[in-house]
Amino acid sequence: MGEILAGEPGKSREYHLDSIRLSLTENSQVQIRGLIAITKTAKDTLIAQGEFEAEITGECSRCLDQAKLSTVLRLAQEYALSPQADEEILPIENGQINLAEALYYEALMNTPTVFLCRSDCLGLCPECGVNLNREEHKEGCGNQVK
Repeated sequence: MGEILAGEPGKSREYHLDSIRLSLTENSQVQIRGLIAITKTAKDTLIAQGEFEAEITGECSRCLDQAKLSTVLRLAQEYALSPQADEEILPIENGQINLAEALYYEALMNTPTVFLCRSDCLGLCPECGVNLNREEHKEGCGNQVK
């Protein structure tokens, strides 16, 4: 970052981010890959812009099995050396920017609130507890189809 910060406005450099893994919640995480461009602005801030392939994994909301979602994250985040009143501008600390925080929020915003292993997931039987994607109701379950 030092050479970009010391350079003229418009100075830019690209970085390849390979396999960044972040925890989103207790039961979900995201793996991110992509290219990011860091550019110095005329107001002595840095803009980090990139498009990333992301694979979000977590627990299916219906059956609790592993669920995966592939998506694209688009990031445009501004960073400043001095503290900003604008909370959307993140700090540059010790000549470094923390992409993890911006990528975390971007991934979280792209994670559905109802995360499914597949769109037709049958879930768990509320009475006998079996995963209806893999097996039939247990003997004597009141939800058995007769």
